[in-house]
Order: sequence, then C-alpha cells, then structure tokens
Amino acid sequence: MSEHQQEEQYPLSLRWKISREDVENYKYLETKEFISNSFVSYSVQLRVAETELDERGHVAIYLYVNPKNTAGVTAKVSISFPNLHKVYQAEHFFDDAHGWGLPFCRSDFFLDENSPAFVDGNFVVEIKGILFIASNFWNFRLSRNDIGSNILEHGEKDFTLLIKGKELKVHKLVLTSCSHVFADMVEVVNMKKEENNILDIGDDFDYETVEAAIMYCYQENRYINDKNITEVCKFADKFEIKGFKNKIVEYMNVNISNMNVCQFINAANYLQASKLEKKCMEFLRKCVNKQNAVYINDLYPELAKKFIDFICCTDVQTYATC
Repeated sequence: MSEHQQEEQYPLSLRWKISREDVENYKYLETKEFISNSFVSYSVQLRVAETELDERGHVAIYLYVNPKNTAGVTAKVSISFPNLHKVYQAEHFFDDAHGWGLPFCRSDFFLDENSPAFVDGNFVVEIKGILFIASNFWNFRLSRNDIGSNILEHGEKDFTLLIKGKELKVHKLVLTSCSHVFADMVEVVNMKKEENNILDIGDDFDYETVEAAIMYCYQENRYINDKNITEVCKFADKFEIKGFKNKIVEYMNVNISNMNVCQFINAANYLQASKLEKKCMEFLRKCVNKQNAVYINDLYPELAKKFIDFICCTDVQTYATC
C-alpha cells in the first residue's frame, strides 16, 4: 500500500437461507447487493453446475465484490455450511469487479432427494469476515503539525515516563506544555534529585495507550486508531491534555463507520459528548434497520443495554388539537 492510500475495514456478516425449490428451479441464485461503504459493494451467489460431459458437476458459493473507485479490496472470510458441518477459511484480493468461487460438494450429492444439505427444505450459508478496503483517497485523520514532528525527531529527550516497567523518552518542555497535570508532576520530580527525571505514571494504562497520547502532544497522531481511541481518551482526560477532547470529538463526528461505531460510542460516553453518542447510536440503529453488518465486540455491556433502550424508543411529533 502506498503512502497515498489508506486502509479501511468493514465487517461482513450474513446468513442466507435457500429453499430446495429455488435451487431446483434456477440452479443460479444471488443475494441482494450490499453496500459496505461509498465505493464498495458485494453480493453472494450459489451456482449448481451440471453439464452433459460431467453430471457430477460441483456446487459453489461465489463472493462477488465490486471495488469501484478503490485500490482494491481484500476479503478475509469464514464460510460455513451448518447442515453439512463444513467450515472454510478464505482470503481473496479483488482488484476489479468479479466473483471468487468456493466449490464445496458435488451437484449429484447436493440435489439428491435425501441430501443432508437441506434441512426442513432449506440450505443455509453463513459468511462472516472483514473487507479490507485500500482507498485511493487520503483519509485525513487528526491534523499533523510539522513543528511537533521536528521536535520529536531532533533534540535530546530529557525526561522519561515509566509505564509498567517500560520507558518512554520525551521532551520535558513538550510534556509540561501539553498538560498542567504533567507540569505539576514534573515539578515534584525536579524537587527530588534521586528521581533522575523519571516519572512513574502507574499501571492504569498500557504502553501503547500512553505512547499514542504522548505522540498527540507532538502533533503526531498516527498512533491513535479506532481500536485504542477509548483508552487514549481516558488517559488524555485523566492527565487533562490540552485541546484533546475537542479534536478527538471533531474527528469521530466525521469518521463513524460500521467497524468503529461501537468504539466511538464508548469514547463519546466517557467524554460525555452526548451529541456524538446520540449520532453514533442513530448510525447503529440505521445499520440494524438495514441489516448491515457491524463490529459489535467492543461495545461496553452497559452501553449495549442503553442502545437497546434507544432503538425501542419511538420518536413522536406534536400535533395541534384545535
């Protein structure tokens, strides 16, 4: 992937129930088209191959992806056939619109009137995975400042943060400028000669979280991502890093996706950004209504309950009675 491309991830999750009658009548079936983002669409096809030369043709599931105006899509999926007790792991790169097929059994076996492929008259396919989309368009994340980057790359780092036994070298000036909490803690360290410019910040956060937050102080924001954003928000809030909340809320407001919406709800709730939290909830509700796959593993249990209450609440309008 080139420096002008950025990878986005979108979850794929579907369960397709196909009747024996449809299979016998058509031999070639397809789901509706699903839209993963503004550019990429996909569908699933079932093909039952029967030829005069080989009556034992194969049955195959095809994943059809149209990458449209992207640099390509990599699909990493698990394809399962519950009735047949078969599960396949697959990966395929789509650089143009085409279907990729997985043969899974013989046609004569599949179409036999006693075939175990059909239970209660239906064949079931389940597909779960991730679409990795390489975009040709630079997705501008948090702003980057060349001055901060130059400070990071040059000059002697004269202070050390200790995180669960690991050391992170920083510039004392940057640390004290970005947070009055750090400024007070550094002053205490300065008064204790034996500390040797080392500040132990405790065990509440892992090294990667602290590094991402401190790099933000240098205006280097590539360390913050959709996976660690909630923990970084907690760190920035605890140490009162200047300007962080407004910047991160602004970023999340325009970058909500199926893959990160639950992490964003967690972060918005922690930051008490009620408008952002409601916007994320509304996005999630639309995904549920449209049956679009969403990566929900990250949603805190208490917020999952809050979301259920949200989607069960009906908006009503006011009407004049006279």
